[in-house]
Amino acid sequence: MKPIVVGCRTDNFPEEQIETFRQHQPFGMIIFSEPAKKGPDAVKHVVQQFLSACPHGKIFMDAEGGKVNRLKPEFGHGWRDVPAARDFAPLIKTDLNKACEAIYLNAQLIAYDLMALGVDVDCAPVVDLIKEEVILEFGEDGKPHATSASLYQRSYGDDPEIVTQCAKAFADGLHSLGVTSILKHAPGYGRVTADPHYGLDKIRVTLPEMLATDLRPYINMKDYPAVMTAHVIYEDIDPLPATVSPRMMGILRNEVGFEGVIVTDTIEMNSIWPEGFSKTEKCHFGMGLPLPGTLALMTRQSLDAGCDLVMHSDCSRNFQDTLDTLEAAPILSDEKAAWLVNKMTVTKTAADFDRDVARQRLNALLQP
Repeated sequence: MKPIVVGCRTDNFPEEQIETFRQHQPFGMIIFSEPAKKGPDAVKHVVQQFLSACPHGKIFMDAEGGKVNRLKPEFGHGWRDVPAARDFAPLIKTDLNKACEAIYLNAQLIAYDLMALGVDVDCAPVVDLIKEEVILEFGEDGKPHATSASLYQRSYGDDPEIVTQCAKAFADGLHSLGVTSILKHAPGYGRVTADPHYGLDKIRVTLPEMLATDLRPYINMKDYPAVMTAHVIYEDIDPLPATVSPRMMGILRNEVGFEGVIVTDTIEMNSIWPEGFSKTEKCHFGMGLPLPGTLALMTRQSLDAGCDLVMHSDCSRNFQDTLDTLEAAPILSDEKAAWLVNKMTVTKTAADFDRDVARQRLNALLQP
C-alpha cells in the first residue's frame, strides 16, 4: 500500500489505469462531480473498479454542503440541496445547542447518501476561522479571494470554541453512520487573502496567537481521525508552506497534540509550490498545470515533512502525473498501513437512523 489518494473525475477507468492501481495500491480514491453527474450507478461503478484493484482502499469525497457538494441536486438524481456551514449562523447566534443538533442531522444525511454510494471518508468539516465582517471582494485577476464568499460560506465563524462545537457536531454526525471525518485546513486558511488554488499567501502571526485562535479547534479535537493541511506560509513560524514544513507538522503533533492522520490538501493547488506550475498552461479550473517532476517532488516533500497521506486529485487529465506521484511514494510498512486503515475507519453507532425523520427535524430547526 502507498500513502496516496488518487482523484476520480471519470465514470470509467481504462483497464491500464486499473492495472496501475493494482500494482501500486494507493490508500484511497477521492471522487469529484464528473461521475456524479451521470448518477449513483456511475459513482458505484468507479468505486467498484477501484476496490477491485485495491480491496483495502478508502473512498473519499468532498461533501461539506453549499458549493462544496459533489452530489448536486441540479444533476437530477434526487440528491439534496445541502446547506453550507454559514447557513447555520442565524441559529448558532440564537441557540447553539439547536444549531449543533441541526448540524449533526445535516451530517447524518450527508453520510447516508455517501454510504449508499460506497464512500466512507468525507473531507469535512471546515474549521477555518473566518470573521463575519470579512470583506467580500475580488482580486485583481477577477477571482474571489479565499476569504471571500467561497470560504466564508464554508466556515462556522471566528470563535474557536463555537467552531469547535459545530465541527464536533458535524464530525460526530458523520461517524454515527460510519463515515470518517477530516478536519480542514490545518493550521488555517482563515487569514489568507490569496486563493490557495492559484497563488501562495504569506501570513504574519505568532505561534502563541495561532495556538489560541486558528489551531484551537484542532487542540480541542486532537483525538478525531484526521486533518487536512493548508498550503500557506506562516512567516513567523517557517518559510515553507505548512504542507511541506517539518516545523508545522511538528507543531501539529507536539504543541497541538493531534494524534490522527495528517492528509495534504491537493498537491495540484498552485500554492504548494508556485514555481512548479505553468504560468501559461491552465487546467479547466484556471490553475497552472504542474511542470514535469512537480507532483513527485511535492509528494516526497510532504511525506518527509510528516504528512501521512498525499491527496492527488486529478487522474483523468494526465495519468502520467498519477504514475509519477505513485512512483514517488514509498511502500508503507504493514504497521503504518494498519495504523492508517484503523484511524480512517469509524464504527457506525446510529442503529435506527430514519432519513425522512431527520430531514423533517432539520428543516424545522432551520425555519426562520
